[in-house]
Amino acid sequence: MPARRTRGVTVAQVVAAAKKLPGVEESVSYRTRALKVKGKLIARFKDDERTLVLRSSFEDRAHLMTVDPKAFFLEDHYHGHPYVLIRIAALPGTMLPDLLEDAWRRVAPPTLLKAKDTTT
Repeated sequence: MPARRTRGVTVAQVVAAAKKLPGVEESVSYRTRALKVKGKLIARFKDDERTLVLRSSFEDRAHLMTVDPKAFFLEDHYHGHPYVLIRIAALPGTMLPDLLEDAWRRVAPPTLLKAKDTTT
């Protein structure tokens, strides 16, 4: 029996998971594929499409980088911005929905938040 893949997601999986959240649209940011809600950035892929720039809090970012430095990291450019960088090939797939929803909740308008919370 082949080993079960426990790490790594694809660009398509990220986009599909994000689009399950109310109001999420594919867009462009810095000439790269991005995910937005009502024009506000949730996440974008870097040019290599192996790295996801995900909206976060500074506290959550520090925690993620500590618990899984293979997947989560930071570049100097993002130091003062509320984003965490993710090596999608190293991301445990089970974390993806929660990470995206957290990023979505940071920018979604109250009407979408209420609609989501009343359906779950």
